[in-house]
Amino acid sequence: MSRGLACVCAAAAVAALVSCNDDNNAPTSPNPSPSPTATPSPTGCTQTTLASANPTLAWNVLSSTAFSSTQAGTVDITVDWQNANFNVGAWVVEAGTCSAERFNKGDCNFLAASGSDKPHKLSASLPAGSYELLLNNFGSGTRGGTTPETATVQIVLSTGCTPSPTPTP
Repeated sequence: MSRGLACVCAAAAVAALVSCNDDNNAPTSPNPSPSPTATPSPTGCTQTTLASANPTLAWNVLSSTAFSSTQAGTVDITVDWQNANFNVGAWVVEAGTCSAERFNKGDCNFLAASGSDKPHKLSASLPAGSYELLLNNFGSGTRGGTTPETATVQIVLSTGCTPSPTPTP
């Protein structure tokens, strides 16, 4: 059985989403979000939804979804968007550490980054702290020729989860 199936838990939370619309691509300060809710499973695995959001992604403008946790664990992030022809990037950074200038220079400490898959599924073991998920809609290759894209974001913290043993045939 996969770790995801072994750790199935239902959780509810609210999201903090901050988008910027200036020409400098600067993410705005994250809004505080209420404390998330955790649900333990019978196996001792607890999954807590830290944030879920539906940001609108303007072309080449960073969008930031803030999330934080009071305990260490594995953070699993799923990012999906409507138009499969659009290239959307996703990165996790410590909150307040990646300005637009640093981002554009590639000088941020990225704790996790997306590949080219759709939807993006990122996973990172993180200590307790405050973080930001940065998203950028790079469009379909035509500079400025894309319309805003709507994304869905789900950020879940798993603690106390151990992979289930693989069944033997």
